[in-house]
Amino acid sequence: MGNFTNLISQTLGVGVDDIPAVADRYTVSGGLMRISTPDLDTFNRLFKVAPNKGVGNGEVALYWLYNWQSKPSNPLRPGKAYENRGENQPDLVINNRKVEVKATKSHSTIDLGRFGDYKDFLNMVSLVMSVYNFIEGDQNKRISINQLDYNALVEAAEAFCEFRQLLMGSKRLQEYKLFQKALKSMQEFDQTASRAGISEICYQGQNKRAGGEKIAGEISKYILKEMLGNKPGNKGYLCNLYKVGSGSNIRYDNQQGIMFHYIDLDKMKTDPQTLSGSGRGNPKGFNFAGGRLTLNFTKLFS
Repeated sequence: MGNFTNLISQTLGVGVDDIPAVADRYTVSGGLMRISTPDLDTFNRLFKVAPNKGVGNGEVALYWLYNWQSKPSNPLRPGKAYENRGENQPDLVINNRKVEVKATKSHSTIDLGRFGDYKDFLNMVSLVMSVYNFIEGDQNKRISINQLDYNALVEAAEAFCEFRQLLMGSKRLQEYKLFQKALKSMQEFDQTASRAGISEICYQGQNKRAGGEKIAGEISKYILKEMLGNKPGNKGYLCNLYKVGSGSNIRYDNQQGIMFHYIDLDKMKTDPQTLSGSGRGNPKGFNFAGGRLTLNFTKLFS
């Protein structure tokens, strides 16, 4: 607790024992929260404070908001909020609730971070794309992980599934060296999917196949649940502090406030329409871009 406490003390220009108490009372629950006027000046002063690049805007401010709601008898002892940072850990624990903190210009669409550490997901997607690109003769239609969205994944997975059905059901085709590399990729895909707990998208025999939409849907649900299951964790909160401006002029916008998205993975919407954003004016539930995963929390956890 000492690190953030000392930062607060230095930023406000007071001793640790003289850090001001919070006037109002704040809880952690799903929905929108605003900072009361008596607390707003101090909160704004702490909003951009961070000891290193691993700490984002708003974390220190929230730390003060929840720890100083009643003046602590010993400010250096952990209170209602404490740092919980780690490779796959949410930023803070507040009132025994895990909270991942973001500061973005949208309460709905929020960048969750890089998915490069999720090897099974990357492996499944890469194998689907490699087979699709092998089949697809037009170089302009080939896809990569940096170009991927849900609809492209459905298209690639459908081609993968059809080819897998043909190749795995034909011993004769498997004799040709041209197809043996593709067959190896398909077998590796099935092994990875089984390990990930989604064996329903594996080869089912000649009389049944999963189909591209099923494969794309299950892979998408897998990465969403894996990433959210770590940060903030199931039954945790994604907390977004609405920011405006850019560079050194970034600041917190209290009119837009702070949104707490409650993460209940069992109730997350993962139907194709939600994931794909099909229909006019209907945003996608999630998107890949440059190795990062962006989620529309309003759609997924309405």
